[in-house]
Amino acid sequence: MGLDWKSYLPNSKVKPKIELVELQEKISSMSQAELDKLKNQYQKNRIEEISKSFKNSNTKENED
Repeated sequence: MGLDWKSYLPNSKVKPKIELVELQEKISSMSQAELDKLKNQYQKNRIEEISKSFKNSNTKENED
């Protein structure tokens, strides 16, 4: 959903993009298919981030 979870912490200096109540309402109104799509997008993005990080660490090791 493009949200920074850290902005929802009590001592955060950054305001969340969407208030927590609005976020809860939005999620509760979503269908299971929409929730699954969000979950799959998150997992795909996370795998890509980890893969890039792994490739970068291997590249640095090979340079040394």
